[in-house]
Order: sequence, then C-alpha cells, then structure tokens
Amino acid sequence: PLVAARSRWYQEQGKDPFTDYLLPEAVLVFRQGFGRLIRTKEDRGVVYLLDSRVLDKGYGRVFLSSLPPGVKMDVVE
Repeated sequence: PLVAARSRWYQEQGKDPFTDYLLPEAVLVFRQGFGRLIRTKEDRGVVYLLDSRVLDKGYGRVFLSSLPPGVKMDVVE
C-alpha cells in the first residue's frame, strides 16, 4: 500500500513514479547490498546478478553505474 500511495503521489505531481521513485529506491537497496558484503579493503565477496534487464533495459545503466569503485564485472551468457 505504501509503494502504491507514493507512486500515485508522483503521478499526481506529473512525475514518472518508475524513474523518480522506484528506480532510485531499487538502486539504493542494490548499493546497500554491496556495502554489507564489502566493509573493508581486505574483504572479498561475489555477487551474482541474474536479472538480464540490467543489460537489456536502458535503466540498467543506472544500476551498473552505481557499483562501487573497483568492482569487477563479468557477463556470462
């Protein structure tokens, strides 16, 4: 109900709920996941992102550009 209400509010303001609300929230959670995995310079970790939309959709660039510095990415098809 909260997401629906906020999405409605964005629409009422003439904004796109996906671009202005949902996408930034998703990217924030995505970045937080990396932050919880890697806390120090000595930490190592692996993240598997199995959602092809990150590569197929235009908004995927927003996710990829939010990756922390030094993250190595391999694409496996």
